[in-house]
Amino acid sequence: MLEILLLGPVEAWAGAVRVPLAPLERDLLALLALQPGTVSSTDRIIDGLWGERPPAAPRSRVQGLVSGLRRKVGAALVTRQPGYLLDLPPEATDLGRCEALARRVRAVHTPTDKAGLARLALGLWRGEPLDGACAPGADPDRARLAELRIGLMEQCF
Repeated sequence: MLEILLLGPVEAWAGAVRVPLAPLERDLLALLALQPGTVSSTDRIIDGLWGERPPAAPRSRVQGLVSGLRRKVGAALVTRQPGYLLDLPPEATDLGRCEALARRVRAVHTPTDKAGLARLALGLWRGEPLDGACAPGADPDRARLAELRIGLMEQCF
């Protein structure tokens, strides 16, 4: 089973084996893993990876990146018009598990239960979110994840 880690250094694990990722593969994986099961258009990927400074022939570059990444992560990386998606359940990412725990924190009523669930969620964090992902498109998510972390810390207190 493929697992994607986003709450610290961006990593992919196939079972107990860490998947080696080139920098742009890491960026692409992070962008797709932030929205598992959702198609990201090729144009959105180009904008997310390079912002205002895309390379020459950016569509071909994305196709090459997807091809290389697919060899490493397998069938979870799916081509679907108008782009690509990671076909993974939310619990296949540490972020998905953290967000599920955060929803449970909001649903319980006792301070002890809230604090306990918040500690479990915070235990999934291994450092700064999306560490190692340099794509400009990751910046808004980096801020959103920092807010999630602060909210969980507040629930602990």
